[in-house]
Amino acid sequence: EGCAHIAAEIAERVRLGARFRDFTVVTRAPEKYAGILDEALAAQGIPYFFSDHTDLTELSLTKMILSAYACLERGFRRSDLIAYLKCGFAGITADDCDIFELYAEAWRIKGSRFADGQPFDMHPRGYVDRFTDADSAKLARVNAVREQILPTLLALRDATLGERTAREHATALYEFLLALDTERLLHTRAKEARLAGREGEADRLSRLTAVLYDLLDRIQEIMGDLPLTRVRFSELLSLVFSSVS
Repeated sequence: EGCAHIAAEIAERVRLGARFRDFTVVTRAPEKYAGILDEALAAQGIPYFFSDHTDLTELSLTKMILSAYACLERGFRRSDLIAYLKCGFAGITADDCDIFELYAEAWRIKGSRFADGQPFDMHPRGYVDRFTDADSAKLARVNAVREQILPTLLALRDATLGERTAREHATALYEFLLALDTERLLHTRAKEARLAGREGEADRLSRLTAVLYDLLDRIQEIMGDLPLTRVRFSELLSLVFSSVS
């Protein structure tokens, strides 16, 4: 009711000579009015856009980056790897992610076993001797997921071993993002969000790559040849991400 009243008031004042750009609606919690205020404004024929605060650390791309570093720093802990996969940038489907997670949980796979290069051969259904065709197909999918996700993670690991300069770390992360084709994936998600009417989300996704690359450029310019371990660089990323909105 309050949103409808605001929209009607704006429309009335515009009819009396005001301009749409003269009005701003301010709220402490814009997310509570999503789908309410915008519909009220649209019903009155009022053009609008939402501007709200988004913490960079809440977005899937930055979560994926920090999860990738967590995998490398903590030796491919199972929870870190699954968190990385669920961000949706590793080149696998949601179904394959679920199958891989269930297999890893069932056999308590952790650490170096994820990255030792030896195919998994344990039964997808647990302690069962006989393999059906469906079991073999599921096991093949599990191994295909591992073969898909490991090369980019291992390349990032190798490029950040020991102490590297801030510039080298930033370049390694940039190449990691290129290998995952994150810019194209974000463009696709932005397009889907826009078609669904989620303009704010679409705008954030459209700008995210440029924002991230700008941050990496700043790190290179400011810190340049300063030597950093991978742990310190990931801590720096987390700090930078949390300070940007």
